[in-house]
Amino acid sequence: MIGTTADAGPPRAHELSSPARGRQIAAVPARHHLWQLIELMALEHLVPFRDHRRPALQAEGIGCDAVADNATKIVLKMLLEDGFFHADLHPGNLFIESTTRIGFIDFGMAGIIDADSRAGLDQLLVAVVHHSGTLAIAG
Repeated sequence: MIGTTADAGPPRAHELSSPARGRQIAAVPARHHLWQLIELMALEHLVPFRDHRRPALQAEGIGCDAVADNATKIVLKMLLEDGFFHADLHPGNLFIESTTRIGFIDFGMAGIIDADSRAGLDQLLVAVVHHSGTLAIAG
């Protein structure tokens, strides 16, 4: 079953960030509890490159192919291993800090994926890689 975070209760920021925290390629801002008010959540500051266009990134020494590869690895890990997904990924919610570090923000829309659904997604990806319709429907 794929559900929204409302189905299981809203995940706390540290639960969403813990799978990515400590890894070089992913950055999820940490909460600053001392500065937090009821109406405001204070997060760690990420410093992205302002221009996401390939020529501007390359001029700054950013390897665009490596960034795309790392972003794919992060999203697949979130989906298949950690069991959650960011439901609002767009350039405004991804901060390219360097070739090897991508920041993710705005987890206001996120979902939970149970173990059976993750296994089905895993089987589907294997089928796609092997160009096999049989594998896709076998799971």
